[in-house]
Amino acid sequence: MNQLGEWDDARRHLEKYRDLLGEDGPICFQLARALQGLRRFTEAARFYRKALDFDPRSGEVFLGLLRSLEWDVGMDDVGPRFAKLEQPHENFDVCAADCDERKHDGLLERLATAMNKIDPKYAPADYYLALVKARAHKPGEAVPLFKSALVKEKDAAARERYSRAVLTALAEFGAAAEAYAALPDGRTAFRLLAPELVKRFQFDALKETLVAHAKAHADDPLVPLYQAEVYVNEGRYALAEKSFAAALAKKPDPDTLEPFRASRVVAPARLVLAQTPFGNSPPYASPTRITPSCEHCSTHTPEASRIASTFTNTSRG
Repeated sequence: MNQLGEWDDARRHLEKYRDLLGEDGPICFQLARALQGLRRFTEAARFYRKALDFDPRSGEVFLGLLRSLEWDVGMDDVGPRFAKLEQPHENFDVCAADCDERKHDGLLERLATAMNKIDPKYAPADYYLALVKARAHKPGEAVPLFKSALVKEKDAAARERYSRAVLTALAEFGAAAEAYAALPDGRTAFRLLAPELVKRFQFDALKETLVAHAKAHADDPLVPLYQAEVYVNEGRYALAEKSFAAALAKKPDPDTLEPFRASRVVAPARLVLAQTPFGNSPPYASPTRITPSCEHCSTHTPEASRIASTFTNTSRG
């Protein structure tokens, strides 16, 4: 019945079976699942623990326990119970990803600390600890852990994923400068960090990062493009136009220009609209929500339509 989601019926049948024959590992596990389905999490955690007492090696039962724990209590046995699981690396990957998705950093920190004790060379443990510290506003602890994870991790795709996640977390939680400085290559750091900040509308963090990057790499073609993005977000369209012009003078490739396509339409169109009866309308909240087929740009003034068409064709070329 658990498989059908009939949680209360499952609970009643399981309790009758338990009362008749006593508790064992499978009964406690299934009863825990039923209680969890009923959102009776405290009781579910109790039976998950009983199931683990019968079989302390089960990763499936342990994951159920993690998903039933409250946010600030009942976590003291997480590390010791994790240490008893078979296949610790595989179970860590599954459990840590689940905790990270739910942003349950209390559990995630306990898991990563326990994994570090089991295998100090395992890079994902340092990565998740770095992520937890970054989200806890502790860049002084996050950055060394992040660098340690990069040293230990041999897979290039994983290193890039670590970098994007940790740098973005640092910047989002007020440590943009530390995020930018965490990688030895500033260009790589900026290319990973800047688009994530735009995606999350973290423009204050983007401005701070942009200042640091422009000082070190003024010739980077992304500098004027992201400066223009900041200006568009602030409604300073004339300055955005100048920054876009400076960027285009460097002749960036189409792939570099593509993320800025919408903003490159918004800036000139808004300048034209400022001279029409629509000029007093409020600026758009976000350039990423505007498309070249914007109603104002394509219908209200021929000049705005012409500019939108020009910039659309430029971005494709």
